Amino acid sequence: MVNFSIAVNEQWEDKDGTEHKNTDWFQIQVWGPLAKFAATLKARTPIIVEGKIKPETYTADGVEHKTFSVKADYIVSVRATPWLTGSGRRDRLVCHLGG
Repeated sequence: MVNFSIAVNEQWEDKDGTEHKNTDWFQIQVWGPLAKFAATLKARTPIIVEGKIKPETYTADGVEHKTFSVKADYIVSVRATPWLTGSGRRDRLVCHLGG
């Protein structure tokens, strides 16, 4: 089994032209033969991950927190940044291996 984090970075401009950025982090769990490939990935490698989202809860200092991890079924490294377009905007959604 291999565990790692990915950052999902979003960048967009609102109707006033103000640029916004947001980063969400996800824990990725990889099992079986795919784990061997996942172990070779380097930090900041752009990747695509598909899998099952697993909700998890934990308690810290008496407060219950909810997180989500992904049990990966498919991982591929990508060389180019994919551009997503819609509503006349150029929005970018990129996942990078944490590190």
